[in-house]
Amino acid sequence: MIIFSNNNIHSLFLILSTNVKNNFINRGLSSIVNPLSTESKKSLSPHPQWVTGFTDAEGSFIISVYKRSDSNNWQIKPSFELGLHSKDISILQELKIYFGVGIINTRIGKNVTSFTVTKISDLVNVIIPHFSNFPLQTQKRVDFELWAKIVESKKNKEHLTHEGLLKILSLKSALNKGLSKNTSEIKNIEVLERPLHLVDSAEFNNIDPNWISGFVAGDGTFDIKLTKRKSRYQVELRFRITQHIRDAHILGIIAEYLGCGKVYIRSTGLACDLVVNNFPDNINKIIPFF
Repeated sequence: MIIFSNNNIHSLFLILSTNVKNNFINRGLSSIVNPLSTESKKSLSPHPQWVTGFTDAEGSFIISVYKRSDSNNWQIKPSFELGLHSKDISILQELKIYFGVGIINTRIGKNVTSFTVTKISDLVNVIIPHFSNFPLQTQKRVDFELWAKIVESKKNKEHLTHEGLLKILSLKSALNKGLSKNTSEIKNIEVLERPLHLVDSAEFNNIDPNWISGFVAGDGTFDIKLTKRKSRYQVELRFRITQHIRDAHILGIIAEYLGCGKVYIRSTGLACDLVVNNFPDNINKIIPFF
């Protein structure tokens, strides 16, 4: 932490803005940091690894199971979804262009907009190949792999048989949200233990920086904490990434990759944060990287 007088607070922001601008120009990272900016989107689409990193942060691989009102047959509806605040609809529009499939919907009155893909052929021919070629890094990879198996089963119409339905529900039991209450009437479902995905730190050292940028675009926070001390301010620059506790491992690996920061477990034991609040690290490592 560094103490600044009132007169020097403005100087701090000038230093930061100049530092960021110079590093963007010198390292050519503007398209990595914001591949969807007005300037870049005219000629560039999002980098595939950025898309994967952003999905690691904001994406959902969903399996809906329900009965139609006019039938006793169970319906299986797989979907891929990215949901954001409506002010970020331009990002979803660019992702729709990138994938070339899907629709964008805005929930009126909730300021939530989502990009959704539900068509089986689009899931099989576009979404699954992307995340197979550019793998997810968080525990979301487990969800994707289970979800992809269910999509293949649906494509092959296995859900139309009782055995096929049980197979799909067994796979769904290991997904992030598990089985829904409405499937409790179905007997003999084999509930699977959710696998654990651990990233190899040696392999992660070769990760494309676009993945980091996409992941941070979704789950990262840049903020400045000002604490008044008599006639002076204590200024703390903070870069943070927050995750569920099961992804504490990858936050530690990201800290190693960036060469700074520590991972803290929250008091609830359910979430964790990678925090960089050392001033030189933020100036010399975080700002230049992004």
